[in-house]
Amino acid sequence: MPGSAVVTAASAEPQAVLPAAALTARLATRISRDVDRRLRLAAVLRDARLGEFLDQLLDQALPNAAEIAAQMSGGTRDEC
Repeated sequence: MPGSAVVTAASAEPQAVLPAAALTARLATRISRDVDRRLRLAAVLRDARLGEFLDQLLDQALPNAAEIAAQMSGGTRDEC
């Protein structure tokens, strides 16, 4: 279905490099057609599978596990 994506993401365990076998979770969400198109084109430009590309993209965009733990324990909280 256009505008939707099913993404295979790495498990919640923080690891620097994950082998393909470590991909254990599926995330299903609806995204706009424009975002879907741009994600797919960007993955093609980087010669990467969509799941791999999205995993790398989200890994760069999201705080690491230590930062999330600090935020949850009352440390600094970044406003979006």
